[in-house]
Amino acid sequence: MSDVDLYVARQPIFDAHLHVCAYELLYRSALTGGFDGTEANVATARVINAAFYSAEGAGILGGKPAFINFPQQLLEQEGAAILPPRATVIEVLENVEATGAVQSACRRLRSEGFRVALDDVTDGRARHPLAAAADIVKVDFRGTG
Repeated sequence: MSDVDLYVARQPIFDAHLHVCAYELLYRSALTGGFDGTEANVATARVINAAFYSAEGAGILGGKPAFINFPQQLLEQEGAAILPPRATVIEVLENVEATGAVQSACRRLRSEGFRVALDDVTDGRARHPLAAAADIVKVDFRGTG
């Protein structure tokens, strides 16, 4: 594999009528595998480049919005600024700490027209500290009681 090979997994997201309404784009380093542990900021940057800024990625979304995983550093450093807000849902990873900077970033992103999703929420009894700054909460039912 060369340094420029990149594979992006496209996972459909369905609405209540089982129509594809968006795609979650996930970094993959090879055709055969899943995530290889590449540093999260690098993985997200590569997915963004593949989907929005490469000739090969032009048709990957088929006009649907992209859910893109954002680690803490990219949220705090305004890494979404290069993305089209209407075509992108900023997905806050489950390991992101709800610091003041992250909360501010989520509110700012929403004010700029992005939608914000919380990924893999498992505790339905406790109010998530970023819930007020999110449009979508993705619940991981396998991790709930």
